[in-house]
Amino acid sequence: MTKLALNTVPANTPPAKLLKKIHSLQKRGKFADSLPLCKKLASQGYVSADLLHFHGLALRAANDLEGALVKIYAATENKPSDAMMLNSLGVILFQMNEIEPAIAQFKRATQADQKFYDAWKNLGIALRKAERYQAAFTAFNCAHHLDRRQVDPMVNIVEILIATRQYKRAESAMDKLLDACSIITPGLALQRLHIAERLEDLDYIAEHLDRIDKGKLSVDEQAELDSIRVSYLRISGRIDEAIDILEEWVDIDNALQDHYLMLLGLCYAEAGRMDDGIAYHKALLAKSPDHTTGRYNLGLLQFKNGNLEEAYENYESRWQRPEFPSKRRQFSIARWKGEPLEGKKLLVWREQGIGDEVRYASVIPDLKELGGDVTFECSPKLSPVWEHSFPWASIADEGPTECRGDEAYAHFDYQIPVGSLGSIFRPAVEDFARKQAPWIRRYREAEDLIRTQLAVEPGEMLVGVCWRSSHMATSRDRFFLMAEQLEPLKTLPGCRWVNVQYDCSNEEIDTLRDLGLPLHHFANLDQKNDMAGACSLLGACDLVISVGVSVSDLAGGLGVPVIQIARENAEVFLGTDHVPWFPTCMSLRMKPHGGDAAIAEIIERWPGIVAWAKDVTSAERSGHPVPVKAAPAEKKARHAALDLDYAIEAA
Repeated sequence: MTKLALNTVPANTPPAKLLKKIHSLQKRGKFADSLPLCKKLASQGYVSADLLHFHGLALRAANDLEGALVKIYAATENKPSDAMMLNSLGVILFQMNEIEPAIAQFKRATQADQKFYDAWKNLGIALRKAERYQAAFTAFNCAHHLDRRQVDPMVNIVEILIATRQYKRAESAMDKLLDACSIITPGLALQRLHIAERLEDLDYIAEHLDRIDKGKLSVDEQAELDSIRVSYLRISGRIDEAIDILEEWVDIDNALQDHYLMLLGLCYAEAGRMDDGIAYHKALLAKSPDHTTGRYNLGLLQFKNGNLEEAYENYESRWQRPEFPSKRRQFSIARWKGEPLEGKKLLVWREQGIGDEVRYASVIPDLKELGGDVTFECSPKLSPVWEHSFPWASIADEGPTECRGDEAYAHFDYQIPVGSLGSIFRPAVEDFARKQAPWIRRYREAEDLIRTQLAVEPGEMLVGVCWRSSHMATSRDRFFLMAEQLEPLKTLPGCRWVNVQYDCSNEEIDTLRDLGLPLHHFANLDQKNDMAGACSLLGACDLVISVGVSVSDLAGGLGVPVIQIARENAEVFLGTDHVPWFPTCMSLRMKPHGGDAAIAEIIERWPGIVAWAKDVTSAERSGHPVPVKAAPAEKKARHAALDLDYAIEAA
């Protein structure tokens, strides 16, 4: 305790003087030291809003949040327009994880004093926690304009930009902040490195990582710096060096110790030591059961290992991860856990990306025979595909995040995210072999028309190629191809090649053609948004060669033979040597930056691949050419014609 707090307080000290002493301590940040004085003054029967406020702050410092809430709430009842008291009430509620009530109090504080910096900043923090990013952005902007000397609002704005995947804007905002600072503290330099880590800007990290003087950092800051170094080494493929750093840190007491345990487990798994990776995650959860990211990662490792029962259970923690790219939808409806559905109404709702939605939707046909009324809320651009494939179900566009009390959902008995259906219908790897079948209904007439437009000859194979994702990042690029790496495919006989890369550029198409691969490209088909059109094109193919993106999910769903080039330890393998989700998929395991080797393996195995594709395909070709209007002469040189009506076929 401070000398001021230890000074003897005469029994007859006037309340005003004692209150002033409490205030002096708290102004100096000595909240815990002020608690005995608060209790003494309260025991004398003295009552005021200020004492209630100070007493609440002292109790908060003593980790008595409930006691603090009672005192500060009483203070605001006495002074309902006191911005500082309202702000303190919001802080207590926020600490108790009562986010919406906290937001309400911070708003009251900003209304009581529009120039109160702390209230605007705290409002932004609470709104960000609630993932109301636009409103949080506005609140932090207000705080920044009130006190431009403070860096916290701009740092939080940067974090919002990162959370909403506006990485370049985040980088620009952080660089402007650093330019405006007369002194760049180690904390700010670390924050900028964190942004580079999220952007996977390896050049920036390599240039700036060792510029920070570790001697000026605390142990926790040194741990932060080395965690960035570990990320750099992992992405660079230097797993053994990353492991060496992590093995030193896990035994050092620091604020990131749990994070280091998790990272070490991930690195062990990447290095092929899957059992060690799982063991470290289990040790982490035994120590910190609420470590959401650790539990989520454990689920992914268990999927890779084929331990589906535990994997599904741990994978449910995805909804607690701030980084998880899906709405945290809130329902009053009970979560479906496999109860009988006869006479019941079930809502299944989408999650994650297009490829995830397509893959998880493979389990939806299992619901058909259960006697329930099923509604699937999906991505709007996939609704034509699901209406075509699941005519027995109701298909609707994805609904709002907050559904509690919404009359539109009152008639449902149960709800479940589509990614959780597997725990009910595919609880073991063996269930995939027994139950999994193509689930996207083919567009037969459109497929025949495309093949006619492309003049596919009898005995000739129409092969689609997809070489990358639209979401490019250094860690992901290692398992994608560059367009020019497809060049050796031109040596394969009896093939007609078509582009199924949904966002390719004319430059990529020209590169492949200049290299001698005669690639057809439907320029007037938006394969990223016209999903029925994309399915028609994929279904027209006799074989699709694709990296592990949504194209391979769609092709597998259609029953098109697909060669999926995927990273060695991808979750979709479920501990097997194939992809159980896709009955018509042949997998090639790709090492980082191993695109050339993967293409060489396809060429070497081509005769066997052709025989396999003919055996597993779900195609039923009519064998009759479809009349097609010729393309304008000026277009023939560059693009095939495409003028199809994707009307839904009769069920």
